[in-house]
Amino acid sequence: MKSVKKSSKKQDQPIPPYPKDYQVNKIYLDAVSSFSTLKKIADHLSGVFDSKEICREIVNTLANDFGMEYCSIMLIDDEKGLLVRQAGFAGCATNKGKGYMNQTFNIGEGVAGIVAKTNEPIMISDTEEDERFLRLPASVKVKSPLVPPYIIEW
Repeated sequence: MKSVKKSSKKQDQPIPPYPKDYQVNKIYLDAVSSFSTLKKIADHLSGVFDSKEICREIVNTLANDFGMEYCSIMLIDDEKGLLVRQAGFAGCATNKGKGYMNQTFNIGEGVAGIVAKTNEPIMISDTEEDERFLRLPASVKVKSPLVPPYIIEW
């Protein structure tokens, strides 16, 4: 019987990082962070039934936990067939004016209106180059928004 000699050279070399392992770890950490944020929102909203207050808490928590510069939530007013801004966050800028909250958009109008109509998320890399993005007077310049649909029945 022959004896097989193992080379110690191979064992001394560092193990290279594997991109797949890194990606799995990142997905796991992102999921944990997301669940932590969802739990924080749920804890804060225990016993809250006002939709505007719920939207404000969600916007503030998301903005703080994920370091967003700008975040807003719009809901569909089924009776009027409009999309209505319920809450917004814009970093250090204030968007509390009468023209900002309760601002309405037609379903299909602008990025948020398109998302409301299609129930498909939209990510824009540069608002200056995308004609779907509505340029409205605002205290914040939005450069690359991610607009996901959230469908909740209540």
